[in-house]
Amino acid sequence: MLLQRLFYFYRRGRTLLLIIFLMKKVSMLLVLMFSTALSYAQFNNKISVSFGPSFPVGKFADTDLFGDGTGAAKAGFSGMINFNRKVNEVFGYEIAAYGQMNYRDRKSIEEQLAATGFPFGPGNLQRYYSSWKAENSKWMAIALMAGFFADIPVTGEDSKFFFQPKVLAGVTYAGLPALYAESKSDTAYAFVKSTNGKGIAPVLMLGAELNYYISPSVSIFFRTDFFGSNHVRFKDVELGIYATDGGLVIPGLHTLQNSKETPLGIEGRADEKQTITGLNTRIGISFSF
Repeated sequence: MLLQRLFYFYRRGRTLLLIIFLMKKVSMLLVLMFSTALSYAQFNNKISVSFGPSFPVGKFADTDLFGDGTGAAKAGFSGMINFNRKVNEVFGYEIAAYGQMNYRDRKSIEEQLAATGFPFGPGNLQRYYSSWKAENSKWMAIALMAGFFADIPVTGEDSKFFFQPKVLAGVTYAGLPALYAESKSDTAYAFVKSTNGKGIAPVLMLGAELNYYISPSVSIFFRTDFFGSNHVRFKDVELGIYATDGGLVIPGLHTLQNSKETPLGIEGRADEKQTITGLNTRIGISFSF
């Protein structure tokens, strides 16, 4: 009886060892097959992220503070997250979320205010104020877009470099920056302010990418594109220009209440229109699946 049990456990142990050995072999074979399949798989889906500078163009970059539809925007920043899918060997569609930020040109605003005559003098004569200081303010735009692209190998079928021209269209939600600037001197004080605003408008993006595939599923790329909106309408923007009159009661105390005479001011409210544009360059990374 004892010998039979020993023989039973011996056979059972050999079977268990055989099962473990076979499982290891099968696992290694599956890993090898999966790795081989992954190397030759055709990935049709891709998620990409990119960041880089944004350069305003046209009216958006025009620094004329009192011009029609001028933004006085400086070079800023843009970022993009996009998903695309190939529907055949060359063409596909893309969905993208895009963001752009550009500061207003404070120096230009300060110089123009110093050169501007305000109708606060006797008999509506112009009065000038110096030493203007403007606060930082920035343009913001967020867009959702969809469109089409082509995926073209640069040096042949086995190329690791692919060129992708793209056309996207959609809608942007843009923010008009508030403006606040002050002029302080020994005998006067003045300030200009305007409220911010929000608006929606159609947008178009034309661009292209140069992709380099590190592996079948990962690539890095350089992208350049032009982003442009239709006129964004910002409703009921308030503008006010205020100044002391007759000098300051207490020297160095820059408030309207410290005016020797009744403070002066001009107020208004109007809609503003602005196109948002950007000539962008970005670098990014893509993951295919």
